[in-house]
Amino acid sequence: MIALLVALAALDGAPAPLDAQEALRLLLQVEPCRPGDACLPQELASLERGVAACSAEVQTIPELARSSQRCADAVGEARAVQARVRMMRLRDDVTPGLARALELVEATAQADERYVTLEQGARQSQVPAIALGETPWTLTMQIFSTALKIDPHPAAGRGKLSLFSGAGAGLKLRYDYVSGNVRKELFGVDLGVAFDQTSVPNTSDPTSPKTAYAVGPALMLSTFEYFYFGLGVRTFATDDLPTTFGDRVFFFLGLGVDGKTLTN
Repeated sequence: MIALLVALAALDGAPAPLDAQEALRLLLQVEPCRPGDACLPQELASLERGVAACSAEVQTIPELARSSQRCADAVGEARAVQARVRMMRLRDDVTPGLARALELVEATAQADERYVTLEQGARQSQVPAIALGETPWTLTMQIFSTALKIDPHPAAGRGKLSLFSGAGAGLKLRYDYVSGNVRKELFGVDLGVAFDQTSVPNTSDPTSPKTAYAVGPALMLSTFEYFYFGLGVRTFATDDLPTTFGDRVFFFLGLGVDGKTLTN
């Protein structure tokens, strides 16, 4: 950062006067500060470390959460530098060269604040709302549709396959990984409730089954956040369901989204 500020002094707009460049070098000269005293060079060095930590690429969810917090800390450090510089500019003994040097320091701190604010928002959006300790597992909610439903034992007169004939919602236990500072799902285990349109036998006319709407539990596996495969068991319906367990089971391929997808 010190080298950048010195370069800005010479390149930003009209060339800064030599006394401004010298004032900037003196201003940023790292000297021992007395304990408890405010020290602009140390504050700038801390901000520089914060920006570097906020720029680092992470590999795990705990690291993602910590880097998001480090970005938030860097926002505070950038604002503290700006506040200190504004107070220094109010002093009676500020020369034109020192005023120009302080202006460059403040402009750089403002640029750092904008950068770490954006980076903190991007990283925070990837931090799970419910993380299970220091593990890759997270807990979230999801909704899904039964894009392709397979009935092993359909009612007489109806086929085994149907498209987009149901939907559901539930909880998902996700196993995530982080790539490019973005949290992604490798696979998930899902427990939900499925609502679907089905057919039940018609006692008055066995060749013409009746349409019913059923609800029941569903157990699924998911991957890449959007794709689901599972089975459901029809438990309650608007009409009489088959009495045997096997006739109530159905399999499906689904499309869905979970809490992370909905909040990004």
